[in-house]
Amino acid sequence: MKRLFLHIGFNKTGSTSLQKTLARNAGALAEQGILYPYDPQAPYMQRWQHAPLAAAVPGRTLSWLVPKKRATLTEAFPTLRGRLEHGAFETLLLSSEGFGETAMGQEKIRWLKRQFPGFDISVIAYIRRQDAYFLSAYQEGIKAGRTRPFDFADHADAKDLYFGRRLAPWRAVFGSEKVIVRPFDPQVWPEGELFFDFLRTIGADTAAMTPEPPENEGLDYRAVEFMRQLNLLESGTQAAALPRVKARKLAATFSHLLAAADTRRKMQLSSEQAEILRTHFHDDNATALAGSGIAVEAFFPPVPQGRPARLAPPSLDPQDLLRLIAQLSPPSHRS
Repeated sequence: MKRLFLHIGFNKTGSTSLQKTLARNAGALAEQGILYPYDPQAPYMQRWQHAPLAAAVPGRTLSWLVPKKRATLTEAFPTLRGRLEHGAFETLLLSSEGFGETAMGQEKIRWLKRQFPGFDISVIAYIRRQDAYFLSAYQEGIKAGRTRPFDFADHADAKDLYFGRRLAPWRAVFGSEKVIVRPFDPQVWPEGELFFDFLRTIGADTAAMTPEPPENEGLDYRAVEFMRQLNLLESGTQAAALPRVKARKLAATFSHLLAAADTRRKMQLSSEQAEILRTHFHDDNATALAGSGIAVEAFFPPVPQGRPARLAPPSLDPQDLLRLIAQLSPPSHRS
């Protein structure tokens, strides 16, 4: 029986980098009998991942699915089946964090399972300790246009942070033994590479494989606040003057400028805040990690004391902003 490894994310765990690397190494994977269906023009694929397959599940919507793929959504599974019928492989890999969103309840997962008769299916989910996940999700919200400042109290109602609950419907449908949970932690990956950890998880050889550099690296905490303030402009009377894509580019340039000056610092919670999260999510993390061989204390160990919070500056340094303006200004030409 052919095998299917269904990578469901979760989001904020390097999925984009992993998908890009799988696509770039599709040829080397094929030599091992592993198929990562990669055709950016196919209805079942959006860029490097298989998001249209997640969006095609009845009752699902993916807000980030591009219009071109939304228009061909009914063709997503039929074209994938056609691709599989003409492929020589023993193992199939499909990947999208869209599969792992909280909207995927048991009925939707059962429907997804029925689309792959004759496959021995295993589900792979990466989970990230909540202090890092929480800040990454906030930053992603800012990139998407959020204007509200960071509020630590939001953690209690953030459904995405309860990994045990998110995994429960997948375990109910496929069985706990078929749901593989891995930590998003370079310290436990072979050579510190997410791609190599994924390959080892599916039993593939890492020889002749080339990992891609990480994508979606976090911004400096001052650049995050800079973008939030740009979002406020966008949402106000001057909305048309600053499209979101320009705001993102400005913030990225600002962050790179700070990095070049060796002053780049990412967002971080204080020791006390991180410890609150560790305690609050302890039992749910234990549930998520059950059967993985990873102790909950190893996944999210006690937090060293004395670390200050670094969330948003009281104000942006005018000197940093002047450097940004200078960076963006075209060079002058003397006549």
